[in-house]
Amino acid sequence: MIRTRKARILEAQSNPRGALLEYVIVLIIQQANRESPSTATKIDEINKAICVEDAVELMNKLSKSTDRDLPSKIYCKNFFETFPSVYIHKERLVNADRDSLVTSFSAAQSFEEKLNAIIFIID
Repeated sequence: MIRTRKARILEAQSNPRGALLEYVIVLIIQQANRESPSTATKIDEINKAICVEDAVELMNKLSKSTDRDLPSKIYCKNFFETFPSVYIHKERLVNADRDSLVTSFSAAQSFEEKLNAIIFIID
């Protein structure tokens, strides 16, 4: 297909957004013709690459910005406290000191354990 060739050329020219658009058009045409999609994995691959670039750019922009685009620490704390499970964990760890919490974070294995440890370290 001509569009597939154009997408490959755009990809070789370091134009991933243009290549992504062409691959998506090819996918839509193939689906309309009831053919098996051949560009789906390529679309995912290019989309992930674009997302990583955009995320890096956004993080650099946020870190250099003087505006307050991110929520404050107090807002985040209040947001997490709207969930009942936070109070259960607070009651369990009410007598723990900061050093023991940092140690428990270091020892945490799963994402949930690390998140719970972070909540109590911040507080």
